[in-house]
Amino acid sequence: MTLAGSSIALLAGGTLGAAIALLVYAVAAPRPSLASSVQRWERQRRLTSTTAGLSDSAADGRGRTADHGAGRGEQLSSRLGTRLVEISGRYGIAFEGLRRDLALVDQTLEAFLVKKISYALVGLLTPSVLVTLAYAGGITVPFTVPASMGLGFALAAFLLPDATLRRKAEDRRAEMRYALACYLDLVAGSLAGGRGVPDALATSARDCHGWAFDTISDLISRARYLGEPPWAGFSALGQRTGITELADLGGALMLVADDGAKVRESLIARATSARQRQIAEAQSAAEKADDSMSAATIVLLAGFLLFLMFPATAVVLAI
Repeated sequence: MTLAGSSIALLAGGTLGAAIALLVYAVAAPRPSLASSVQRWERQRRLTSTTAGLSDSAADGRGRTADHGAGRGEQLSSRLGTRLVEISGRYGIAFEGLRRDLALVDQTLEAFLVKKISYALVGLLTPSVLVTLAYAGGITVPFTVPASMGLGFALAAFLLPDATLRRKAEDRRAEMRYALACYLDLVAGSLAGGRGVPDALATSARDCHGWAFDTISDLISRARYLGEPPWAGFSALGQRTGITELADLGGALMLVADDGAKVRESLIARATSARQRQIAEAQSAAEKADDSMSAATIVLLAGFLLFLMFPATAVVLAI
């Protein structure tokens, strides 16, 4: 089969598959449940109310032409992402773990799904482009090669953003745990100095820098403006980002919220526990690094011995 025939067959097969998929979706489209519809509406409402002020302030100082072109692209991407989330919700796919990871890296689920689809399309079309260039250079490639390679590349490219996101989210969680240990240690010191619990929580967060401390500071400020206890925000943030230490801290402080002395004791105990856990993790990391260095030294020594023994071994075998 020639390249033109292969391309026509591939295009016809893709068109037929898309038509069958659309027909099945139109005939047996699932009905969304009431709970998923309410949750989707509530998430969209919170996202709109949170980003309204940021969008207005970010629009100042930009050119009208650049804003128009970028706005159309972002609007199209947003619509596509929203449609993908709606279709996934109809099939009961909530992306709970993915939402927790995205909350840590400040990305939206809609933009992430569009990114995955874009990567998959690039991976699917890359082998076809390479085969076309090879055919132009006089190299004939069977039809099965770009088809199989395209599917493999598409799958790998589709899963690549998940691996990258998971790594970034774990790094953020580790940073948050380290910052939380330092923060609780500072809070314990402030409480020992005679400050009250609300003042110690707010001051200790403002005295440090970094995205983790800024998140804690914004959390406490928001709770103060809403008239809520700050530990309620800790629990909500821990559940939203999957950081169990924050959720446990918020839950433990809620249990002793009516007694200031018990709140102080709980914070001091958790600061001590977090510091000990941090020391244990540092020791474990050091032991793993020491084992890795020992293994690398043994491999290097074995290679050096083989290098020394090779000439004598070659002479003996040649005799």
